[in-house]
Amino acid sequence: MRMFDLTNITELHEVFPELTPAQFETAILFCLGLSQGEIAHLRSVSYQAINQTLENIKVNLSSG
Repeated sequence: MRMFDLTNITELHEVFPELTPAQFETAILFCLGLSQGEIAHLRSVSYQAINQTLENIKVNLSSG
């Protein structure tokens, strides 16, 4: 798997100020096509934590 350096897109976070850094990173990885399991492994958290983070992202972006 090719590694993606998230530091190259930090400016993009300014477009989504309603997201925490962890939410932003999770959203980017998900948009890049990684599965929730892959994101959980990369971020060293549980699958359930990623699932909840994605739900929180939806809420934050819909109310922003």
